[in-house]
Amino acid sequence: MNKFLDDIRFIMPLVNGFVNEPLQESGYDIKSPYYGNSFFPRVLREMHFRLGLPFKCIWFNNANVTKKEMLFLSEALIIPDYLDWLHKKNPDSKIIIFYTNKVNYNNNPNKLKRNWCSIWTCDKVDSEKYNLNLYDGVAYFKIYKVKKEEPIYDVFYIGKDKGRLDYLLSLEKKFNDLGLKTYINIVAERRWFSKRNKRYRPIMPYKEVLENLGKSKAILHLSQGAQYGITMRIMESLIHNIKLITDCSYLVNYDFYNENNIFILGKDDFNRLSEFMNTPYEKVNAKVLEHIYFEDMLKYIVKNVNEKSL
Repeated sequence: MNKFLDDIRFIMPLVNGFVNEPLQESGYDIKSPYYGNSFFPRVLREMHFRLGLPFKCIWFNNANVTKKEMLFLSEALIIPDYLDWLHKKNPDSKIIIFYTNKVNYNNNPNKLKRNWCSIWTCDKVDSEKYNLNLYDGVAYFKIYKVKKEEPIYDVFYIGKDKGRLDYLLSLEKKFNDLGLKTYINIVAERRWFSKRNKRYRPIMPYKEVLENLGKSKAILHLSQGAQYGITMRIMESLIHNIKLITDCSYLVNYDFYNENNIFILGKDDFNRLSEFMNTPYEKVNAKVLEHIYFEDMLKYIVKNVNEKSL
């Protein structure tokens, strides 16, 4: 095991397969913040938290009360009571919170700010709005490879609804009208929402996502409800050399922008999309590709946190 990572415990929901699986496979120390992670106990736990009832600590995972130099938390599910409990139990540990999602009402970082806690995001807008530390990129894992095959799909999309179902379906129709083959996998915001519309699909395991990327000419990425910056879909495009179709017009300001690789909806002529799809991907040199992996991100953040604590 990497000695650098020996000193870090990762505290995050165990359902996040993209991060959990490679960490667990590598033997890294990863724990859930809470007990009760199967369906019914989780419902009870969420009710307990949302109703503001006392003794929330009965749900806090005591496996996290062992000495580590760094405690690295995903913001998902973290509540202020848990954060204060964790610091009290581990007063000598440096606590880092990383926002893997955009800030919303339920995960407002102002509720989690403490003078002993360092909070990070990869969203530029959230960084400025909430005065958070910025990591400009999304960390990827070296184990994730794409095996290129003869393309089956022109456009591949995977993601949650986030209020954009109608827009996605309208885009799908436009793509199909151009004769493009699409795979649009829309996941409902809540599991039970899938009963309302037959177009919703189950969450796709990331290994299956990689297989579909290998069979696709382009990835579709929409900014609505997504982070403002270098997102996962953008990183997949850059790392695996797959074209990107997106409405993120701000990408023209990055050094990796290449009009032969990135088609910007609302800016580029939609009637030329078929022409764009039929030209080869052009490899690029970009600053973000110098620190694309999870360990790169950790080293950058830990170095920054250590320097500020001197």
